Amino acid sequence: MIGYERTRTGMTSKHFAVVGDPIDHSLSPRIHSAAYKHLGLDWDYSKYQVAKDSLATFLNDSGSNLSGISVTMPLKIEAARLSDSADEIVNLLGVANTLVKAGSSWLGFNTDVFGIQKSLQSAWTEGVGEVSVLGAGATAQSALYALSLSAPNAIVSVYVRNVATANQISTLGAKLGMPLEVHPLSEYTSNQDLTISTVPADALGEFSQFKQAGWLLNVNYASVNQSFSATFTDGHVVNGEVMLIWQAIAQIRLFLNGDAAQELEDEASLYVKMLEALQQSL
Repeated sequence: MIGYERTRTGMTSKHFAVVGDPIDHSLSPRIHSAAYKHLGLDWDYSKYQVAKDSLATFLNDSGSNLSGISVTMPLKIEAARLSDSADEIVNLLGVANTLVKAGSSWLGFNTDVFGIQKSLQSAWTEGVGEVSVLGAGATAQSALYALSLSAPNAIVSVYVRNVATANQISTLGAKLGMPLEVHPLSEYTSNQDLTISTVPADALGEFSQFKQAGWLLNVNYASVNQSFSATFTDGHVVNGEVMLIWQAIAQIRLFLNGDAAQELEDEASLYVKMLEALQQSL
């Protein structure tokens, strides 16, 4: 099994995994395993390092015994392309973070949108008028889709290091009926109700001088910039771990019921168990 690294213990009834490159930092095995235990499921969850452009080979080889897969970077576009059937979000964005085995086929789903929606429930309740999205990649596009559902009248600005790379998210905004303005990242200021950051921590240091009144969702849980987060009001910072757990809960809905909209029993308690498992690893 050349080219793939696996971590798994025991033999169980169904096998699931997260794939990506790099993968060592992934917290998904910890939170999925805690969820399966809480739900009384005889399942296991592994992690595989799969390089870009290698997902098809993996699915036909090492991944052939898996019932479902969580997909992280840089494989989300490949996952969408390799899906035999996909949900409407994947069809629009061309980005899948979940694959579910159905016979000999793989079904593609995007649960990042759900994770973002659930993470920002308090912000939606408070009201969101102006939004800044930092970055224009796959997760930023999922964030824009979530905004179209939860804050469809918001004024959206996208800030990127290279404006020339933002054509895809601009096109998506038009399709979603959410026209947006694209600016260099250096022009990001403090005049929004919500900031969704999808960029690495090292890109945020220069903005630690601004005092922010709005909400922050920093989806990059592995690279949280504390000085940047500290510029936001207490209680208005949502870390990426929250999104990570909720998108995983949607994945478990799919793995268990085949339907991301079908809630599991007592998801509030399930969330707490997954959060406890996550905190033990941080």
